[in-house]
This record gives sequence, C-alpha cells and structure tokens, in this order.
Amino acid sequence: MPPVRNHPGIKPLQEPEPEKPHPSRGGNSYSQDLRAAALAGHLDIGIFGVTPHEKTVVNWRRRLEDEGHFRPYERRGNRRPTGLVGSDKFLLLHLRIAFPRLTAAEIAALIFNNSIRDVPVVYTPSEITKAENSLGLCRKRASTSAWQAHLPENIMRRHMFLTMGYPYGRVGIPTQSFIDIDECGIMLEGCNRHYGKMYFGVRVVEKGHYGRGVKWTVTLGVAATGERWCRVDRKAGTTTEEFINFTQHILANIDDALLPGGPRTLMMDNLSAHLSPLIPQLIGQAQHQHLYRPKYSPADAPIEYVFNTLQAELRIRAYELSAENIVEQINDIVANMNGLANYFVFCGY
Repeated sequence: MPPVRNHPGIKPLQEPEPEKPHPSRGGNSYSQDLRAAALAGHLDIGIFGVTPHEKTVVNWRRRLEDEGHFRPYERRGNRRPTGLVGSDKFLLLHLRIAFPRLTAAEIAALIFNNSIRDVPVVYTPSEITKAENSLGLCRKRASTSAWQAHLPENIMRRHMFLTMGYPYGRVGIPTQSFIDIDECGIMLEGCNRHYGKMYFGVRVVEKGHYGRGVKWTVTLGVAATGERWCRVDRKAGTTTEEFINFTQHILANIDDALLPGGPRTLMMDNLSAHLSPLIPQLIGQAQHQHLYRPKYSPADAPIEYVFNTLQAELRIRAYELSAENIVEQINDIVANMNGLANYFVFCGY
C-alpha cells in the first residue's frame, strides 16, 4: 500500500500532548519560584499551574529552618530493590534446598540474619514468593526421609545398589526382567478427600468414613513386562508364611513368553517377612534371581509409585467405596493399570 500523504491545504491532526503528572505523582519538582511564593504566604500561587498541599508547604518551611534552604532533594536512586537480587537471591535458593518446608516469613528472617549486604533487608512474603517463582520453585506436598537413610552404612548400600551389578546392585540387569514386590495398608478413612471449597468461615465437612476402622493389606507384585499379581487381606501386616505363598504364586504364573531366554529378578525390601531363607531358595529353584533394595530408600522402588497411583484412584472412587466392595475396587484398579514399565524407567532401571 502506498504511503498516505497529507493534502497541502489540510493540516494534519495534532495529537494532544500527554498531561504532565502532578509533582506528588512522579512529575517534575515544584519550581523555586512557587516554593518561595508559598512560603511567603501568597494566595495567588495558582498562577504556576499547580497548587501544593499545605503539608508540603509545612515540610518546606521545616527544611528552611533546619537546613537553610527549601530546594528539592536530588534523586539518587538509593531506594532498596523491590525484590530479591544478587547474594540474597542466591541465599534464598540454598535455604530452600536445605530447608524446603520453611515458611516465607522464616526464609525472610534467615536471609536478614545471614545476608552479606551492608544493610540487610527485611523482605515481605510476597517478595519471597515472587523470587521463588523466578527460580522455578513451586509448592509441593512434602514427604519425610528417615534419619536412618543418612547413616554411612545405608548410604554405601544404596551406592552399591545403584552402581554395581548383581547380586549387589541393579547394573546390567535388563529393565524388562524386574519384578518389584511389596505391601501397603489401605483404610477407608484414608480414601477420604482432604480438600474442598466452601464459603469463607464455613467448614468443609460432609458425611464419609470416620474413625479407626479395619485395615486392608495389599500385597502387590508388578513387572516391567506389564504383568501384575495382587492379593488383598482384611488385616494388618503380612506374615512370612503368607509372603512365601505369594512368592510361589508369582513364580507359578510368570509368563516366560514375554521374556524368553532370561531369568527374572524379583526385588523386595528388608521387611522381616521378606528375609526368610526360603525366599531366595524358592526363587533360585525356579531359575530366577532375587535382589534386596537398599534400606530406607523408597524412591528407588517402582512399586511405591504404583501404590501412589492406587491410592489416588481410590480417592477418586471415594463415594463408591465401602467395606463390602473395597477388595473388588482394588483388584479392578490394579487390573486396569497401564504403562507399568514407565515406573521402572522413572526409577532408573
């Protein structure tokens, strides 16, 4: 499109000049003539275009008495930043790594007490949150790691498990050959949803399962090939005899066609019911191998994430659950789980 040219006899439209902000709203300072007129008590200072507030005139008079002049202060830009920068932001990152559960107020106090700035700053919670967002930190549900996991012997065992081959670790074992076995407890009360929405000042409350009811123990085995074995007992805990029977059930129902020519590796933790000498004997007789996961390291167990999926699905079905159908619901959820190999890959297998 050719450029539009104005006709010689027509003046172009003039855009109105933007209105200059008042000096109290970030505009230029009051002129010295206006200040002198205001201090002299002249009533016609409106001829200057702006009229200062009476408190402003009082401040000018006080400055004249204290400092001998009423000139405006020079803007030096020495106001503190409105967010965390530099060393304070670096300190925030390290504090969040070391203490992820601290509140924003506690983080602000630690930054104030440990800052290397000449004049430490007390940051507001909103400034802490804004800086955390810029660092990619987000709010998550917290978990607790057992202090035993940090003992030197358990740190070494986990290191061996992650870096050595069988029978000390998982290195060199094909992903598809792993079968992870463990137990978890399910209570109807634990399937209630923990959050809801209601008007301010009104409780979120509804009818549901309440009290310390009966506990169901889910003994589950999952394989990276997609196989799964499940047993639900209406009681707490697993005995050695029950775990031996469950292991025999797994060994008798392994589909060799899914992984021909190679042994399976059955993993389990150090629960007392798992430490019976009959367990490795049964697995060895079936031409398979067993491997104990490191102590106090549930993050290395794919089945722990499977249990999380199971519990999340039970909460979705919370309004359908009852003591009569919970076993059926658990078996249905386990039978319809997809992508079991992804749990093993996520854990590094």
